[in-house]
Amino acid sequence: MRGFAIGALVAAALIGWAAGGGRWPALRPAPSAPHVLIAHARPAATPPAPAPAPVPFLTPGTLTIARGAEGHFFVDGDIAGTTLRFVVDTGASAVAIGRDDAQSAGINLAALDFNHEGQTAGGTTRYAPVTLPRVRVGSIELPDVQAVVLDVPSTPPLLGQSFLGRIDKVSIEGDRMTLSKL
Repeated sequence: MRGFAIGALVAAALIGWAAGGGRWPALRPAPSAPHVLIAHARPAATPPAPAPAPVPFLTPGTLTIARGAEGHFFVDGDIAGTTLRFVVDTGASAVAIGRDDAQSAGINLAALDFNHEGQTAGGTTRYAPVTLPRVRVGSIELPDVQAVVLDVPSTPPLLGQSFLGRIDKVSIEGDRMTLSKL
């Protein structure tokens, strides 16, 4: 009988361990009881539920892009609602835009630090790192994309690896590029 009681206690402990997500219940934070102060005889109002945390937008999709006449792949998209025509550049380390496009997208140029230098196809260029709130091409939309604002008024926007590296699949077959976000 004593063996049965010990077995039952061990089984109960293991059930408690499993119910605790693989941790002993004593190691989980104890639920805190709400503190209630009754000041009046009327029933207390139920406090409103907290607003749900915003869900980061991430839109899956597949986009097929035809090669342009100059051999480049161009895709229409937007940065925070500002429409742009990107050059898809698998060799660029980041999304890169000029000052004019950055200003159109609502980026405060006066707050940027253009004390960085980088190599572009045109040579050494000063730039400022930024985080774009969202970038969309076709049906694929990503939040918080690292980018650079080049210290030039206007330049073709580049869709570089800070966006492409977060895509599940980038492939080129013949004159077609496919971007897929699952």
